[in-house]
Amino acid sequence: MSGKCPVNALGHAWPTMQNLLKQSNTSRGSHSRRAGRQAILAMARTFAGVNWTTPYKTRKGNLGRGTGPARCVLTGDMLARRLCVASGGSGDLIAAWALSQLPSLDQTIAFAAPVWERSALDPRPGPRGPGDLSGLVRDPRGRRIAPTTSLPGGWSPLPRFVEVSGSDVFFLDVTEGVENLGRQLARLCAQTEVDVIELVDVGGDVLATGDEPGLRSPALDAVLLAACDASGIEAVVTVVGAGLDGELSPAELRRAQAELPLINEQVIPRSVARRTYADLAWFPSEASLMMLLACQGLVATVDIKAGLDPVVLDRDASIARTYLLRAVARRSRLVRTVRNATSFEEVDVALSNAGQVSELAGERLFVKRNAALPSPSEVSTALAHLDGQVTHTSLRRCARIFGASSRAQVDALDAMIRRSFAAAYRKPLVPTFLLQEFGFKLHAARGCDVEVAQ
Repeated sequence: MSGKCPVNALGHAWPTMQNLLKQSNTSRGSHSRRAGRQAILAMARTFAGVNWTTPYKTRKGNLGRGTGPARCVLTGDMLARRLCVASGGSGDLIAAWALSQLPSLDQTIAFAAPVWERSALDPRPGPRGPGDLSGLVRDPRGRRIAPTTSLPGGWSPLPRFVEVSGSDVFFLDVTEGVENLGRQLARLCAQTEVDVIELVDVGGDVLATGDEPGLRSPALDAVLLAACDASGIEAVVTVVGAGLDGELSPAELRRAQAELPLINEQVIPRSVARRTYADLAWFPSEASLMMLLACQGLVATVDIKAGLDPVVLDRDASIARTYLLRAVARRSRLVRTVRNATSFEEVDVALSNAGQVSELAGERLFVKRNAALPSPSEVSTALAHLDGQVTHTSLRRCARIFGASSRAQVDALDAMIRRSFAAAYRKPLVPTFLLQEFGFKLHAARGCDVEVAQ
């Protein structure tokens, strides 16, 4: 059969295919698993009528593109077992988990992420190594994060994500340079029998070349791109919520999309986004939560940071686009800049020498900055600037306006917003027209007076 896969045919075939998939994963021996996956693929072709094309040649074979409604990444004639890697930090796991819930002819085996949290969560600048974490599980497949894992001196949402999702999440050590990280990824894929690495990024700054003036956090994306490319494993990049991190302009994103061969494109359904948001709305990742709200139909213009153009939530933010990782890496000057770095300090120096300011430099500046509360006139001026310019203001932007710099302060701010405007507040988006009244209440609660701009 050829042509597009009928939705009803795939729906009828899906339970049987899932059964076969479970059996293949519990079979002993790689031969049994391989045979099971080939049987599922044969069923997909026969019953679902999928027309597979293989337009792009990669290092280890053909990377197929499914033209039906199911999300799929194929290598050769087998179903792919997929490792989802968070590209820009732990928040990208939200998108990766949502993507893993879509109907798919391949399977997400596990997730992986580095530990590098914002200064409000972890005051020590830079990514953390394995010795910085307590309670990492010594799994034969790799260092695994457990619900009981902790970050002494800071806090990471990853252990709670593991508890909520029930997924295997492996720790990636990005502190020892690109080649070591590439070998770590290759070992993890070998131990988990993974065929494809999917590097998932919310916002799209992973597609940057290094010439974009608004780029603020290039280091982690560049290191993970380079390491995945160096691992020798088939790899793709999936971007969802394009533009929501405010780093690449719409024109820069359009240029990247035009220059990169598209493997797959799919809208995250409202039902998946609603379920994921309900489970993970506590997660401190604004771009990922905004993406989930956009998938549920919210349209908004959001102020996320002083000095940046507002970001737009619309239907485009719900589209996941997948590209060949090798093509993305070859296009990036940043990947070439960090490829030979043997530590994260060398990554920072290399980016600085290339005219880039990495997020590590930004965190060091944050730690040195005076954490004193802003004056009432400063708050009043900031609120007046927001008024009438945007429909919503992000929680993190509110925290900067009101001087909430620690996790406890941001959580208290979130709780106060929720109590005051429960019906209108969908974290992390605060309706801007409510902020002046809220600013008065917040500063009154913290022992300050606020001048409410007229």
